[in-house]
Amino acid sequence: MLGVYKIETWFIPLVKCSKELKDKPPWFSFTIKKNVKKKYKLFKRWLESDSSYDYLEYVKFRNEVSKLIRAAKKSHEKKVAYDSVN
Repeated sequence: MLGVYKIETWFIPLVKCSKELKDKPPWFSFTIKKNVKKKYKLFKRWLESDSSYDYLEYVKFRNEVSKLIRAAKKSHEKKVAYDSVN
């Protein structure tokens, strides 16, 4: 049994996964991540308060984040298309 353990440690490397290595879309930048977190916080605030002001603030920011994400995806797709041609 000890021989199997030695072979296992020699041929199966231990790899620690960091949070940075998780699969994420290439267009998902730091600013988008920050804005998505803020959108979530606004959503939670609206749920807790049930205020119409908080809802309008959340909806406005949600729409801005959606526009940012759409623009980032479109920009990334254009870059990929341009790189594939050249």
